[in-house]
Amino acid sequence: MKPLYTILTIALFLFSNPSQTCPVFITSLKGYVGLEPGYATQTELREFDADQVFDTSGMRNTKISAYQVSVHLRRIGDTSRTFIGYFSVDDQFNKSLDTVINKLNLQDSLFLRFSTEWSSSKTSMDDDWFPRFHIMESRQTYVLSTEEVVQLKRNPNGTDYKVYPSPAEDHVSVQFNFTRKKSGTIELFDAYGRSVAQVKSDDLSKPNTFDLKEAASGTYYVHTQFDGENFVKKIVKP
Repeated sequence: MKPLYTILTIALFLFSNPSQTCPVFITSLKGYVGLEPGYATQTELREFDADQVFDTSGMRNTKISAYQVSVHLRRIGDTSRTFIGYFSVDDQFNKSLDTVINKLNLQDSLFLRFSTEWSSSKTSMDDDWFPRFHIMESRQTYVLSTEEVVQLKRNPNGTDYKVYPSPAEDHVSVQFNFTRKKSGTIELFDAYGRSVAQVKSDDLSKPNTFDLKEAASGTYYVHTQFDGENFVKKIVKP
């Protein structure tokens, strides 16, 4: 009966403490803001320190941290992930991550699953109680992108991307606050999804302007594409 008792005790403990079994994971990845998926630059992934992964579960009489990480890689266009392996949270993981990053292209995704464990030197249960058992996994996906894409993804309502004026009567301009030259395509669509105008810009940090004098009143959408990502802003012509 001891094994059954132990299993029932574990189940009762887990389900009676939902807040403790659903820890919030914190990572040291620069600027990670909980986007799903999270966009990261190659430099950020190289600086990723798995030793700094921990959670806020608040389990009693113990310190909880990630102890194992599984790594999967999915290239853009693939329908499934390729399993890379399991790694302990130490230099072994950092070395493996460095190897995986060399295989990444823009928009490829890196899937990390952090496992946690609960340790106890003494419990009120039987002496043959397992000293450790797996309590939680946290899954995070990081998409490899350029610095400019990551900047915009993390500040969707910031001043890094301007479409002005709005309302727009005679013209509308598109400008990105990039620190270096970046090329892309800007296309204007009406409310029915019809393309009204398009321009290929070799420098998105400079204003790119569309003439709206002959355009009908209504709602329009400005689509900008660069580095494989799309960004959309809505404007209105009165």
